[in-house]
Amino acid sequence: MWMNVRLLARMGFQACGMVLVLLCVVCPVTGCHHELPPASAPQAARDLSVAVVGDGFAARELQQQLYEAQYRVLYGTSAEEPPDLTLRVHVLKDEAVYAGGLLKIRNWSKYDVVVDVVDTDGEVVDTLSVDATGQALEHDDLEPLVSALGRSRSLGHAYRLRQRKAAEAAQAIRQAEAEERERQMALERAALEARERHEQEVRSAWERTDRESCRAPATETACDSISDFVNRFPDEEQAAEARALIQAAAPKLAELREESAWANVDVASCRNPKATDSCDSVDLYLKNFSEGKHAKEARQLRARSETRIAALVAARERAEAAQASAGTGSSWYSSGRSYDGGSVHVRGYYRSNGTYVRPHTRRTKRR
Repeated sequence: MWMNVRLLARMGFQACGMVLVLLCVVCPVTGCHHELPPASAPQAARDLSVAVVGDGFAARELQQQLYEAQYRVLYGTSAEEPPDLTLRVHVLKDEAVYAGGLLKIRNWSKYDVVVDVVDTDGEVVDTLSVDATGQALEHDDLEPLVSALGRSRSLGHAYRLRQRKAAEAAQAIRQAEAEERERQMALERAALEARERHEQEVRSAWERTDRESCRAPATETACDSISDFVNRFPDEEQAAEARALIQAAAPKLAELREESAWANVDVASCRNPKATDSCDSVDLYLKNFSEGKHAKEARQLRARSETRIAALVAARERAEAAQASAGTGSSWYSSGRSYDGGSVHVRGYYRSNGTYVRPHTRRTKRR
């Protein structure tokens, strides 16, 4: 019989344990979200911020009690960062009758204080409530709400929500930093590739230059490739060598250019001019090489041809004047007045004393 009693007692304890487990699983405390147990109120006060929203005595007293319990209480909701939890306080009041003792007092009220716990996403994660009866709500009537909040799983939910958002923010920062690093690396790669292409272009252009011809120029274009390189790449290190080559070849190039210009002078036509422009090539040479090797010879040639060129110019002017007069004759005879015969263009030429007359336009003489 004793064994049966012990067996029954053991079975009773096991049954009680199972009932407790079922109560914890099936019927958790108010606000259960199947999360890890929340931290204590002091830790929550350090790690979480709480704001109380509501008018009247209940909200003010609850805010004061949370502050005394070491919660981080935000006065108002205009903080730069929203609170981790917002407590929305509602108070319902009904008439109550106190029937204690021999008297019935009818001026008592029944107060139903309901607090909705809201997270930063605007979700109601728990609802706390307390009932009080009396002539008015008292400070002590709201103490159970503070204890209920300390036991609520909403604290654990708020912790994890904050951790998740902090992790998302950190991940966003890391992602932005990674994208910025990738962008900078892409810019550096592009800059490196552009620099390599430019260097290759400079090397190729320098290899194509005819430096040997420029060192000992035989034609006036012997240094053209070197000059083109300097114009395209004035800041490259090869440009210094190119400028030195051009400077060294400058006297010889000037001599070659003058000889080329003199070779294009039609000496025979200017010596025996048959037109007003017979000495134009001589004039062009003197314009570009007034102190050149053949300048003296060109001036002498121009001076000897001056008389003949002047005669040709005068003959042309007379012909142009006659043509102009023929075109305006009827008008001249009808009016009886003298009109200007017109104007002629005179090309530039050298006088016998060596002075140069620029091209100009002059009027013909009246008849």
